[in-house]
Amino acid sequence: MKEIDSQKMQLKNVYGGEGKQKAATQEIDMVIGLKLRSQRLLRGLSQDKLGQLVGLTFQQVQKYERGINRISASRLHIFAKALDISPSYFFEGIGENDQSLSLRENSISYEAAPMTNRETIELVRAYYQIEDVKIRKSVVDLLKNMAKN
Repeated sequence: MKEIDSQKMQLKNVYGGEGKQKAATQEIDMVIGLKLRSQRLLRGLSQDKLGQLVGLTFQQVQKYERGINRISASRLHIFAKALDISPSYFFEGIGENDQSLSLRENSISYEAAPMTNRETIELVRAYYQIEDVKIRKSVVDLLKNMAKN
């Protein structure tokens, strides 16, 4: 019985108490959704195309990406398979510290997360299309110099 009470207390600590469980789970859903969106964009897939690959409508994919709907373990596995990544990718960095679930503290929102920005994804794709390593390094140096000014 003590072991069960201890596990309940750990869950309360993770989720911020009994009354706050919903808010914390919504934050983790947003983190997982942002990772889903990032991987979809890196592969050049539309929400519609990813939906077709996993048997969903683009609206359902959109709700998952925004953290509006929770992604079940089985659905997460299907997304991971369709995106050719490990399901564990979605949980990397979560739970490493007490602030890992707080999007508000990190000031990252769905719209502001840099790796979900279409321009960022296009830039990364174009960068990796450059085959010459020296030219890629020059591009990085150029961008760094431009950012300073």
